[in-house]
Amino acid sequence: MTSEPSASREAIVPDIGSLIEAVGGPASLSRLIGVTPRQVSRWRRGQNLPRPRNAKLLGDLHEVIARGTLLWGDQAVLMDWLTGSNTYLGQATPSDFIRLGRTAEVLIVIDEILSGAYA
Repeated sequence: MTSEPSASREAIVPDIGSLIEAVGGPASLSRLIGVTPRQVSRWRRGQNLPRPRNAKLLGDLHEVIARGTLLWGDQAVLMDWLTGSNTYLGQATPSDFIRLGRTAEVLIVIDEILSGAYA
């Protein structure tokens, strides 16, 4: 058994500390991706790596936060948007879509807002 899968996951998982800071704390991160706060703490301390599904969710959330920050620039506004119902996503929240693996649709909405399509 090799450690290659873990090394691969480590390479694609964004910095957990930065994500925690960007979303306002470990409890917020755990709610956004659907894991326990305890799990987030273990990742932060380096006690284990996220499983592949969670690693993907973390990467997706990182991308959404990066684009959302370009658009709003304010953490509170971004968090309200991520956790609030969204007309363009059928009244679901963007974080629901991320957890369901539908991040591409969330990114399209952000890109369309950035381009002025919804103005």
